Amino acid sequence: MEKSQYDELKKMQEIHWWFKAKKEIVLAFIKKYGKSDGNVLDVGCGMGLMLHDFPPEKIYGIDMEQTAVDYCRENYHGENASDHIKQGSLPENIPFQHKFDTIIALDVLEHIENDKEAVLSLYNILAPGGILVLTVPANMKLWSNDDVMNHHYRRYEKQQLMDLLSENDLEIMRCTYYNSILLLPAYIERLWKKIFKITKTDVESSSSKLLNTFLYRIFRMEKNIILEKDLKKGVSLLAVIKKY
Repeated sequence: MEKSQYDELKKMQEIHWWFKAKKEIVLAFIKKYGKSDGNVLDVGCGMGLMLHDFPPEKIYGIDMEQTAVDYCRENYHGENASDHIKQGSLPENIPFQHKFDTIIALDVLEHIENDKEAVLSLYNILAPGGILVLTVPANMKLWSNDDVMNHHYRRYEKQQLMDLLSENDLEIMRCTYYNSILLLPAYIERLWKKIFKITKTDVESSSSKLLNTFLYRIFRMEKNIILEKDLKKGVSLLAVIKKY
């Protein structure tokens, strides 16, 4: 993509209800469970949506797309961008040798065929006492054309994700569904799309400013709830894992 396209995509992510509320929730979990002065790796950093929420000397990012890496480097707010943002992928190609106190992997595992090896590769670069915060899409009943277009291998159930994470020497501190309030509307929307063969994505479907604001407020209402209590159902899953 051209830089102008990346600019537009980043602007969309900054205001779109899904990305905006999810970011707030993830940052709240990092604040609660992570080290305030630790270094952070954003795996699958994309447009750099999370990169500006941490001190530049503490934040690192990898993405498999070189064009995304170049864009993040150009917009990086610190020195030595090429040392902090690099091309890489899971599980084989992680371009950093040092350990990280916090690793963020937001909607990454579903794109990787061998998710077990991907988790192991993250475990290997997580510092003792460090945390891994990850999100994944949940519930195969919600499988739709969006998943196909986004090259997903799967959507997860909670026990499936916990089994995957417990295979390594990791303490599962939290594993909760989220975006629960919108679960029923999500079911209905996907059923509607299947019946009428609608190919428009979820992002395109919620482009109305009024609808976007409404969905954002609904979604972010869950933040204070899931910080203290696991939800039993939802469109997605969030896990916080600590290395012994």
